Amino acid sequence: MSVNSYLNDLAVRAIVRDNEKNKIQVSVKAIKERLEQHFSSEVDKVFIFGSYKRGTIIPRQFDDNSDVDIMVIFGKIFGGFYRLEPRNNYPKKPQTYLQKLRDFIELRYPNSICKQSFPVVVLELNHIKFDLVPAIIDDFGDYKIPNKQGWYQTQILDWITTNPNDLDGALVNDQTLRRLVRVAKIWNVKQGRIYDSYELEKWIVQKSFYGDLSEHFYNFCNLLPINYDLSQEKKNQIQRLKDLARKAKYSDDESCIRGLFE
Repeated sequence: MSVNSYLNDLAVRAIVRDNEKNKIQVSVKAIKERLEQHFSSEVDKVFIFGSYKRGTIIPRQFDDNSDVDIMVIFGKIFGGFYRLEPRNNYPKKPQTYLQKLRDFIELRYPNSICKQSFPVVVLELNHIKFDLVPAIIDDFGDYKIPNKQGWYQTQILDWITTNPNDLDGALVNDQTLRRLVRVAKIWNVKQGRIYDSYELEKWIVQKSFYGDLSEHFYNFCNLLPINYDLSQEKKNQIQRLKDLARKAKYSDDESCIRGLFE
């Protein structure tokens, strides 16, 4: 099997299939309905974002920590401006809304696992994890979520501006790039998560790739930096990826790289 055929087969196997997708969709619908019932006018809207929406999520057979991101927008529009409930101009600290979501899960999903994992609250069902992210919208229309860099002890103190759809445009019509992201995520998981999954995906989107999937992969391996602040073990893992990819490129032998993913 050629390297390109092997990588495409791996990327296709890493697609969330209909059975799992149907379970996720049923759960998402139930979560939305329960959130709206629980919070009533306190929540403006609830929507999916992140890798599941982009088609770059990898199923739990490849990653036990695979999750679906759900953004929960607190607040309403009053007089043309976005205001939180009660009607004041100053948002509460992020921890207030994280605790609200935790209380919601513990009440509405008493038999499920609930935990705070900065800066989200995790609802773990049998088939998948859901990351519930509290958010507000400022008067400029910008989304703000808890800043995981701004926490002290058990409290998140600050908000940070975010764009929940920042990577969608680059990936929506590029199947080869989506496949590269899934392949890269599988490699990353197998190495013990050298990189944060979102940051790895963002890095890939910001680079330029061309050709078929194998060419995307070789370029990815060549460009991937070995940062000085990584442990020696992680540096060695990245260097091994580069060395084996170089060998596979000249031999077009998928057995050179199979051990990186399986």
